[in-house]
Amino acid sequence: MGATTTRDGKRVAVGTAAAFDKLAAAFKKRFGLTLHVRSGLRTWQEQYDLWVKYKYHGGTYALHPSAAQAYHYEGNPHGGKSLDVYDSGSDNGVTVAGNARSNWLRANASKYGFTARGYQFGEPWHIELASNPYATPSFSGGQIMADAKDIWYFPVHRDGKEVRAIQELADIKTIALDLQLRLATPVTRGGKKVSVRQDNADTNTFAREILAEVKNISKRLAAVEKKLK
Repeated sequence: MGATTTRDGKRVAVGTAAAFDKLAAAFKKRFGLTLHVRSGLRTWQEQYDLWVKYKYHGGTYALHPSAAQAYHYEGNPHGGKSLDVYDSGSDNGVTVAGNARSNWLRANASKYGFTARGYQFGEPWHIELASNPYATPSFSGGQIMADAKDIWYFPVHRDGKEVRAIQELADIKTIALDLQLRLATPVTRGGKKVSVRQDNADTNTFAREILAEVKNISKRLAAVEKKLK
């Protein structure tokens, strides 16, 4: 076994996670919805507990970790490769075969290194990485640029609203530039023009001096009151 990370709180092999991020970005661009991981890697105990819940307590279908088809168990050859996914849509989306989103996932999974293997056993939400799931991703310069372009279109949240990362960056730059201009704008003080930055610095210094004097006066008053008692 190799290095792992997390997606949606689920443990995922690093290579699988990197490929999933690209798939999720393309899915977001196509449908305006986010793609999520419901199941990634499981330890023997996690797989066993799910099997016990299914076998004896009416839980969701799960296999014993010794079963060859227990694809999420980390000791299984498919363990690091397997993901169960879902999307943020209001309907079943990629978890049900035959709709627009699950059809897209089935048709495009291979472009991002996955196979839609779940269709072989009635689970359209199950995808598997076709390559080494623990390989650290390496990219050509062109691929890095392509990935960076996708990243700029990832959604970020601001004031309860979703905006593209590229828009958020542009807005931050505008605010920063406006602040710089305001700080450099001269103000008149004592008949002389000084920058807002310098005026603020001088004001802060003056305020600290006043505060120190107030503290000194307070100490002197306390001393006088003590003598009068």
